[in-house]
Amino acid sequence: MDGSKRRLERLACDRCHRQKLRCSRASSQSRACQRCVKAGERCTYSPPLRLGRPVSSNKQDNKNGQSRHSTPVSLPAPSVSPPVVAMPEPTDYLIDNKAFLQDLEAGYRQEISLASTMIPLDMDQTPATCDMDDFYLYSTTTPYPPDTLFDHGSRLAFDGEADRQLLALQQSLFEAVSVDDVEGLDKTIGLVARASNMLLSIITALTSPSPSPSCSSSSESPPLLSVSHGPCSADSATTTILLVTACYTRILNKVDAIASRLHDMVSCSDHEALLALPSIQMGTFIPVAPAIQASVLVQLLSQSVCEIEKRLPSLTCALVVPPVTARGGSVARSNVADMVGAVYGNVVNLEAHVKGVLAVTLDLLSRGGGCHREQRGFAME
Repeated sequence: MDGSKRRLERLACDRCHRQKLRCSRASSQSRACQRCVKAGERCTYSPPLRLGRPVSSNKQDNKNGQSRHSTPVSLPAPSVSPPVVAMPEPTDYLIDNKAFLQDLEAGYRQEISLASTMIPLDMDQTPATCDMDDFYLYSTTTPYPPDTLFDHGSRLAFDGEADRQLLALQQSLFEAVSVDDVEGLDKTIGLVARASNMLLSIITALTSPSPSPSCSSSSESPPLLSVSHGPCSADSATTTILLVTACYTRILNKVDAIASRLHDMVSCSDHEALLALPSIQMGTFIPVAPAIQASVLVQLLSQSVCEIEKRLPSLTCALVVPPVTARGGSVARSNVADMVGAVYGNVVNLEAHVKGVLAVTLDLLSRGGGCHREQRGFAME
């Protein structure tokens, strides 16, 4: 090498240079020195001091608390050549900035916390004993259910409160639970019990305590409307009815899963599985026989479905604005009514199937069950 040409790197590696030790290559084919190889350290070479400041101390020197200050160079160095370093290790690219990670985590939590802004519902895990309070079955003459989701038991106004409650209820029914195991079946039964009760509460609060004999009369305003509220808009009524139908459909799907599982237990006389069912408590009385427990559970599920089913028409009459009478005396059909009718039509088949499974299961229980029993006129889908 020409003596007048500056060397771009030291003869000694950075580690040996800092410790002022003799640096010798481990082999002629490797640039790493013997000391770095023995210590397991990365061997790097930096330019001479006259070309700029030396590289900062490595990780080992930082752990030992060692620090050194380089002597400022008197010669100006407008352009400093970068240090010649061996290939970087993958760990050099790892993100170790805690502030960045915290910001990233906070942003992720903010995105997934949108569902938690809904009104919280009491959907805790169901205990082993199901109390009858989970299945409120109201008569049509009762003004309001004994336990509603709304403050002070007041009726709802068309300000979106019902829609927020229905959205929260629908969100709670998204959870997929398997009914094949005992724990999943118990959890699903408790979820359906509370969801049915809450949906009945919302529907009862939205409908009149004493239904009008004719819901098609335009001279009478829906009983739910107060003096300060006019008839709800078609968009608002459609949203509420569709949310009620969506919640009802999810309840029917879960009842269908429970009923099918109960049917399998009863038809095959699976006494161990029947004994593991959650106990139905009526006051201080708890039936001991598994057949009675299963019968009460089937009847409660069936009655809950029927109660919701018979309230849907009155809900439609209370929310949908009566159709306007056209010229010539004919009544113009409401587009909302057409859409609601189509939605209800899709629910009818599922509703009939669920009732059929529950009816056959109850019939098997009344006849003692057993795989040898004939299942008359019913085919499981």
